[in-house]
Amino acid sequence: MHSATEAALRKLDLIDFVPDSEGKAQIRTFQGRRVVVDDNLPTRAGTTDGVVYTTFLFGPGAFAKGAAPLDSAPLQGGFGTEGVELARVPLDSDSVLINRRRYILHPRGVKFTSTSVAGDTPTNAELETGTNWVRVFENKNVRIVAIEHNN
Repeated sequence: MHSATEAALRKLDLIDFVPDSEGKAQIRTFQGRRVVVDDNLPTRAGTTDGVVYTTFLFGPGAFAKGAAPLDSAPLQGGFGTEGVELARVPLDSDSVLINRRRYILHPRGVKFTSTSVAGDTPTNAELETGTNWVRVFENKNVRIVAIEHNN
């Protein structure tokens, strides 16, 4: 949520502070959900009054994480492949094994469907375009919610 939203909720005593496992740091929560404050969240001018803020709620398992090795195409002028490479530092008498992987963080319940991706992977602008995504879960099973509100 935006810091202005967090401040408004704090004035209403709706933000709770839970100590961490060591009892030192205070973790902010709102109705049992952890609060993360980010002023880069979208805002816009309200039609009748003030600013409209966007707050996101994430349920458990809202995102899936994946990892995949890179292709097994051979390297030019080296030993190994694009995903696994062997390098040698002769003066140090060291051999180095390099494993490269792709890490993917994906929102569950939606699918990226654009067929007009400019490069090997979508750009940020292509990922931000709503028409490039299709919901594949029922609404109630998508664990991401955007709430637009005035404070």
